[in-house]
Amino acid sequence: MAHPHHMFANINNTTPAVNLPIQLAGTVPPPVPSQPLTNPSSLILAHLGSSGPRYLPTQPHQIPNPYISTATANDVVVCVVCGNICRPNVRTAIDASPRIHYHWTEPVLIKAKPGFFEWCKEPFTSGAYRRNDIGHFNIIHVEQFIGGSAGFFNRSRGQMAINSLDEEMYLPIHMPCLELALAFCRYQSRFDINFRDNTHKKGLGEPSSLAHLYEIWTKRAWMTEAPYRGLLRVPILDPRRYLGAYTCRDLIGFSRARNSEEWQRVIQLQESDPSADPFATARAVMARAEKLKVSDLDDSKVPDELIELRARLTTMPPEIRNLVEDAMEPFDDLSIMEFTCTRVYCPEWWRDKLIQGHLIPWLHDLTIDSIQAALREKHGADLNIDLVDWEKLCRLLAQPNPFDTDTGVLRCPRLHNRRRIWKLLSGSRLGHVMIRNS
Repeated sequence: MAHPHHMFANINNTTPAVNLPIQLAGTVPPPVPSQPLTNPSSLILAHLGSSGPRYLPTQPHQIPNPYISTATANDVVVCVVCGNICRPNVRTAIDASPRIHYHWTEPVLIKAKPGFFEWCKEPFTSGAYRRNDIGHFNIIHVEQFIGGSAGFFNRSRGQMAINSLDEEMYLPIHMPCLELALAFCRYQSRFDINFRDNTHKKGLGEPSSLAHLYEIWTKRAWMTEAPYRGLLRVPILDPRRYLGAYTCRDLIGFSRARNSEEWQRVIQLQESDPSADPFATARAVMARAEKLKVSDLDDSKVPDELIELRARLTTMPPEIRNLVEDAMEPFDDLSIMEFTCTRVYCPEWWRDKLIQGHLIPWLHDLTIDSIQAALREKHGADLNIDLVDWEKLCRLLAQPNPFDTDTGVLRCPRLHNRRRIWKLLSGSRLGHVMIRNS
């Protein structure tokens, strides 16, 4: 049963979970509608603007000129999700000329609406079962980012700063990382998880809504330079060091590291765009697809105990069978013994669970059409979607490191970066011990 919905002033909580837009559109955001929006895509577009005609507010704030020689930006701000730099759109140490074309690492800002932390004190907010919390936040398009914590500008809001004195802080985030965080929340909200459970048992205390993640990110920002509170002078820290991402304080150092033998591959990985791309994902996944052998379906080669288990699962009440299947999610970090196919479930079951994003949720953009297109490109008429050994493929994808250069099955930097970000999201906990700034 879903948790009861509570409201605080001017915050709507009824937005359903659907896919979000990938591209930033427009340069000036229109006014946010007074009526609640029912589509998160529409909600974000309302904040960021549309691809239609541009117009200015009645009294626009001044935006710095990015083409003047003094508009340099070398102070690093990192995305609170992935730890990669937020790229300024003016002259920097990593770009000799102003940014004219959009790059996925250019930031947007996320900020909770007033009263958010009072709302968080309500007991029901510890879970987010079948709930979407995007209506609690403003997603703000950054028209000009000149670097540093106070370098964000927008015509409708003026200058915006990452200041730990603010209770509802502006937090920097890449749009693809925000979309991935919302996909993560959609997956997590299928389960009844107590976010405030601090027993540190596996699966407990995981975030399952954007509200949970924002609370974690904000408290990390508060602690980054503790006991100092004010305009942040260093990148927001992560207790797991963003799982290996390279971070530094200025873009000059970042530019040097990017060209160094020690950090070049690391930075190339963290700069790989994790955005949803159904065909590219299907192409990478189906490259290791194999044809199902007829002998694999021969029950005479299946141990008797597995045949008995299959029969029991078939006759179980649906609610019990669903509990068994839910316990398999997410399907990851398999041991060597678990690489062997059991054939308890039919190939179609594995295929549907994979495409629905239930077994391996960071592959959430797989579709039937993209898989069929990738199979035609790779195998032609020799292998179609009904002949794939889906169980074997799922087990290969669920190994501890599917990107290992020796034993891994995936060779796709953008998926590698996406999985790293997904692990950062799933491993986030309220109250994790922070790494002190050196």
